[in-house]
Amino acid sequence: MFNADEILEIAVKIERNAQAFYGRAAETVSAEPVKALFRDLAQWEVSHERLFSAMRDKFAGQQAAAELMDPDGEAAKYLQAIADGEIFKVEQTEADLAAMGDDPANILATAIQREKDSVVFYLAMKEMVPESLGRGDIDKIIAEEMSHVRFLSAKAREL
Repeated sequence: MFNADEILEIAVKIERNAQAFYGRAAETVSAEPVKALFRDLAQWEVSHERLFSAMRDKFAGQQAAAELMDPDGEAAKYLQAIADGEIFKVEQTEADLAAMGDDPANILATAIQREKDSVVFYLAMKEMVPESLGRGDIDKIIAEEMSHVRFLSAKAREL
């Protein structure tokens, strides 16, 4: 079973990894508008990291150690599988970006898939988090990540 602190720790890590991906992507591409896009996305992920870090601080020493609602352990297993997977996995970022080179369309396609994966993670996470531990905040992050997918998809169509 995960507890709230563990879930939020994973979320913080995903957001940091996303920052690293977008920061590295900004260094990889040569077109200035695309560089700016990736720098902006990195900053968006910084705000998510801050939110999850604040949630961790808020619940430290309170209910953070309490196990989250998952009587059969299925959501926890799913979250672990996702967390062990490829959501903005830093070790994979360098290899992925090197393989894509200066191809904004491919980088955007990868970013879109990773944003979708993060939405799936947060949806699963939300199911385990009671309202008192910040479910509403997770809804905000899901909405933001979904807006990233729409935004990136529009940018990909422009290319």
